Amino acid sequence: MDRTAYWFRLDNAGKIFPAVSDRELTSAFRISIHLKNPLKVSALQRALEKTYARFPYFNVHLKHGFFWHYLEEHKGVPQVEADTWPPMEAFQTKFVHDRLYRIRARGRQISLEMMHSVSDGGGGMQLLNSLLLAYFRELGDDIPTPKYFVDINESPRAYEFEDSYKKYFQKEIPPNIPKNKAWAPPFELKSKPRLSVIQAEISSSHVLETAKSFQVSVTEFLASVYTDALQQIHIKLREKGIKQKLGIIRMQIPINLRRIFPSKSMRNFTLFALPEIDTRLGEYSFEEITQTVHHYMKLETYPKQIHRIISRNVGSEKLFYVRVIPLFIKDMVLAAKHKSYGNAQYSGVMTNLGQIKYPEEIKKHIDGVSCTPPPPNTRTKINCSIASFENKMIASFCNISKSTELEQLFFKKLSSFGIPVKMLSWDEVLTKKSEANHDNNL
Repeated sequence: MDRTAYWFRLDNAGKIFPAVSDRELTSAFRISIHLKNPLKVSALQRALEKTYARFPYFNVHLKHGFFWHYLEEHKGVPQVEADTWPPMEAFQTKFVHDRLYRIRARGRQISLEMMHSVSDGGGGMQLLNSLLLAYFRELGDDIPTPKYFVDINESPRAYEFEDSYKKYFQKEIPPNIPKNKAWAPPFELKSKPRLSVIQAEISSSHVLETAKSFQVSVTEFLASVYTDALQQIHIKLREKGIKQKLGIIRMQIPINLRRIFPSKSMRNFTLFALPEIDTRLGEYSFEEITQTVHHYMKLETYPKQIHRIISRNVGSEKLFYVRVIPLFIKDMVLAAKHKSYGNAQYSGVMTNLGQIKYPEEIKKHIDGVSCTPPPPNTRTKINCSIASFENKMIASFCNISKSTELEQLFFKKLSSFGIPVKMLSWDEVLTKKSEANHDNNL
C-alpha cells in the first residue's frame, strides 16, 4: 500500500499566487544556466532523478482545501522537458495537478521554471545548483559539493521547510502604512498570446564601475536607469498634451531577506522595496534619481522597517474571521484586492538575482546565467530581471504590450555611460548558434 503523501501549508508570500494566477499571469519565474558545450539530456535526466527527492518542499502540487490552498507531495519522477516557446507556461492546478516546477532543456541551456507559490529565486537557485552539480558528475567530473550548495546525499533539514515570515513576525509591531497609487505606462496591450521576451548581454564590470561613480549599488543603479526610462515616457506623454492623472513613479524591487535575517529556508522569503520619485515636483536629473533610489532602498531594507511589512502581511492571515472564510471567497477577495491595490502600487518591476558564483570546477563549464521574470500584469505590462555571471550580465524583459519604448530607453541609457550592450535573440540565448542537442530528441 502506498504511504500517505506529505503536505504542508503555503508560506505567507505563496498564498496570493493561486488566487491571482491564470493562463497568462502564470506566477512562474525562470532561471537558466548557459553551458559552454551542448548538453546531454540523458545525463541531465539521471541527474534529476538523483536530485529531486532531496527537495521535498519543491516536489509538490497545489491542492485546494475548504479554507486554504496547501501543498502536497507529487509522486513520481520528474522528466526533463523540451524547451519550446512560450516560456513559463501556467502550471495546471485545478483538475490536473502539475508538479510546481519543471526542468527544460535545449541546445546549451538548462532551465528551471517554478511557480512562486513554492519558492523565490533564492530557493530555486539552490535546486538548480544541485542539479547542475549532479549533471557534471554524471559526465564524469568528480566535483566536491561546495559549502554553499545543498548536499543531495544528506537528508532535508527542518529549517529548509520553514515559513520565515511567521518566524520573524512580531505581534506588537505596528503594520506598515500602505502606499498610494503609482503611475503606470499606458501602453496598448497586444492581442493574445501577448508575451514577448527581450534580452541583452551587458558588461558587469562596466555597470559596477558606473554604479560606483554614483556611489550606489548595482541594483540601485539599474533601478535608477529603469526609473529614468519611465520618467522619460511620462514627460513625453505630457508634452504631447496627454494628461497623466498620477505623478508617482515607483519601482518594485524584490529583496532577498536571507541576506538580512539568518534564515536558511528554501521557501519564499522575499519582500519588496518601493523606491519612488514624484513627477509633480519637476523633472529629476539622473543624479537625483540615483540618490533618491539609494536612500529609499536603505530605509526600506532596514530590519525594523522589514518587521513592519511582515507585521502587515502575516498579521492579517492570523485574524480569526479571515481564517474561517471559505477558500473560494478568500480567492475572490485576494484577486480583487491584488488587482485594485497590489498592482496599483508600482510602475515597474525589476529583480536582480545578483552575481552568481561557482567554484572553478563548475565555472569552467558555464558561459552565463539568466533569470526571466514572471509574465507581467496588464497594468504595468513589463517586468525585468537581471542575473550576472563573471563579466556577463543578462537583462531579460517580459512584455505584453505593443511598445518596446521602455526597453529601448533602458539600454540607450546604459550605452550613454559607455556600457557595452549586445541584444540577444531568444533562439541565440537558448542554443548559442542554434546547435542541436546531443543524444536526445528534444
